Amino acid sequence: LVFNCNSTTKMPLDRQPDFVLGQPDLVTTTPNTQNAANSCTSTVNACGLKEPRGLAIANNTLLVADYLNNRVLLFNLSDGITNGEAAVNVLGQADFTASTAPNPPTATSMCQPIGVAVRTDVKCLVSTPPAGTCLFVSEYCNHRIVTFNAPFSNGQAADYVIGQTGTTAAAGCTNDGNSFNDACQLTLQNGVKFPRGVAYLSNKLYLADSGNNRVLRFDVTMVSSALNADGLVGQTTNWTTGTAGTSAGTLRDHRGVSVNSAGTKLFVSEGTATVTQGRTTVF
Repeated sequence: LVFNCNSTTKMPLDRQPDFVLGQPDLVTTTPNTQNAANSCTSTVNACGLKEPRGLAIANNTLLVADYLNNRVLLFNLSDGITNGEAAVNVLGQADFTASTAPNPPTATSMCQPIGVAVRTDVKCLVSTPPAGTCLFVSEYCNHRIVTFNAPFSNGQAADYVIGQTGTTAAAGCTNDGNSFNDACQLTLQNGVKFPRGVAYLSNKLYLADSGNNRVLRFDVTMVSSALNADGLVGQTTNWTTGTAGTSAGTLRDHRGVSVNSAGTKLFVSEGTATVTQGRTTVF
């Protein structure tokens, strides 16, 4: 849903959404809805969504984690917004009509992307990066974060993968030296398990590593695959534990993560309908 906001207060002008993406109007709720007016007539298409999750905006582009279609859709906002408009690019699939999640994964595939974050100052590179834009996508069932450098194109291969090592002997690991081909559940300084929300601020990437009941922080000044985290909350300084808890210093089934503009406060939401943590913790 899209709300027009007051330019001064930065709040919606009223309580009614002004536009909708993923549906042709504000009353339709069909997953992967078709929209012939925008040439979206296939079962999976450029207009419909299926359980969308994380959002991010970069340079007049809206990025949507289309969770159950195993893809991220990109919508061009530079010419305004219309109900049910078609996405201009797709990541995680070769085209707008596909929604598969191969096992093992690859650099071009996704499985249940859930969190998206963007940096708009420089690209993500292993050496000193030039100016540009970098997208971070957390994948719930591939247990990883993949990065993409702009400009974006359909089916584009990720540049780096965080959360998989390519050299770990464990269930779900190919252990072939290619970290893009792994979908292991890892509890390591450079391994994650069922990641969810991501947030970026000032060369730091924050990840809700929900399966390990912790939030990891990565220094992404320069990015490489199998990057080690440099910060940890929810567990002790031991990178190999993932115990859930309900005390002030522990986490359980957390979903979202955000950091204030000064980088002095980290906010973590916890709890679902079946897990009664029901709180937002502030670090």
